[in-house]
Amino acid sequence: MGGLTVVREMISQLPNESIIYFGDTARVPYGPKSPDTVLRYSREITSYLKGEGVKALAIPRRPMPCRRCAKTSTYRSSAS
Repeated sequence: MGGLTVVREMISQLPNESIIYFGDTARVPYGPKSPDTVLRYSREITSYLKGEGVKALAIPRRPMPCRRCAKTSTYRSSAS
């Protein structure tokens, strides 16, 4: 499922919460970037969002395969 699908469902499930949608259009595509660069971008974005006071972070599926991502553990809900 993609980012906007996730946002729509979050709005439906959490109607009293504010939603911040962060789309990193300045640095796409991520596919040709090294795993270390993608990790650095992820940490920068996460740091920014924490500074905005986010309570939770949803990361929809990545649009491009990531070699490093396959090596990390991921949580998948039963809805996936």
